[in-house]
Amino acid sequence: MFIVVLGIFSSSVFYFWSSQIAEQERVEISRLTDSVIASIDFEKDKDIVPDLLATEMSESESHSLTSLRLQYFDANGKLLIERGNLKIEAPLHLENSLYVQSLPHALVQTKSASHEGKLLGYVRVATPLNDSDEMKQTLLTGLSLGLVVALSAAALGTVWLVKLSLFPIQQYIHRLEKFTADASHELRSPIAVVRTNSEVALKYRENTSKTDIEKFEVILDAAMQMQKLTEDLLTLARGQQKEALSECKTHSIVEVINEAVAPVLAMQNNSRVKVDIKLPEPGTIAESALQVTGKRDDITRIIRNIVENGVRYSKENGTVNIKVETQPEAVIVNIIDDGIGIAADDLPYLFERFWRADKARNHHMGGNGLGLSIASALAQENHGSIVVTSELNKGSTFTIKLSRTT
Repeated sequence: MFIVVLGIFSSSVFYFWSSQIAEQERVEISRLTDSVIASIDFEKDKDIVPDLLATEMSESESHSLTSLRLQYFDANGKLLIERGNLKIEAPLHLENSLYVQSLPHALVQTKSASHEGKLLGYVRVATPLNDSDEMKQTLLTGLSLGLVVALSAAALGTVWLVKLSLFPIQQYIHRLEKFTADASHELRSPIAVVRTNSEVALKYRENTSKTDIEKFEVILDAAMQMQKLTEDLLTLARGQQKEALSECKTHSIVEVINEAVAPVLAMQNNSRVKVDIKLPEPGTIAESALQVTGKRDDITRIIRNIVENGVRYSKENGTVNIKVETQPEAVIVNIIDDGIGIAADDLPYLFERFWRADKARNHHMGGNGLGLSIASALAQENHGSIVVTSELNKGSTFTIKLSRTT
């Protein structure tokens, strides 16, 4: 809107001053034409021509007229006398007229000279528009530069104001991140105490009633969920604070995958979902091609979170396939499940924190809506990326791209 207002203002100023310059040119040429007609001596019996053209002028006056063109024609349109060097391309118009000549750029006016109702002849005057064009060009250049300066100043001012207005928000976000990290850290100890005592009570259940056992099982399940949630929140908070990558080394993707999958299989405690790891045949790819660079714990957690997600939502007796491919500067890990899939409308929100397509179902399954968000954040921090394709009731494919160089 500001740009539109400036544009309208500049155009209005240019149009106004251009009109003023053009009007001044018309006034000047009309004055000069009237001067030529006024110099005619109507008392002569013959050779009635303007004295301004017929009389020899001083050198200074003649010099001022060299850039003009002054002509006098008789009543039949025959040229009788002329002065000046400016060329006039158009033929004489035998009526009063005012027009602009293109080449050379000039303003041309024709007026009739009459005495006591008798037509004596015609006076035609042409004056160049070079000065007017130069003035208009200077005006246009000045307005353009002014517009650029105004827009630049407005842009800088806008950026400054935005930064100024965002500063309190940034401070608030920083305090919120710090609070999240501190709270998550402080909650770890009491949650661990609750979990430990619940596990002890369930381990020695001989003197515990069935009702109390069920209560301890519920407490243990809730404590485990709270412990996972606090760990996830702590991970996200640390990531937001942009801590420098530590332990950034080269690791074997095979070892990382095995390390990530092992606890997932142990936590399932059943065989309803199979995890199948497919690696390139030995000798077909150099061992260096299966090396990834980054923080080992982060890469392990990325793969573990996505495998957990695949196992959690796979169908009965389903399979989660892990396939490894290589590229010149990256290792690609595809995690493919044949589970319930994800609707196309839900895919854009998949990596948002706490987002779940079916909150009731996910809560029942133990999800908290942070696993994929953490995986995406950790992938970016380790110079990688995650892309997902999915179809309802057919499964999902998560493609993890891990860098081989930092």
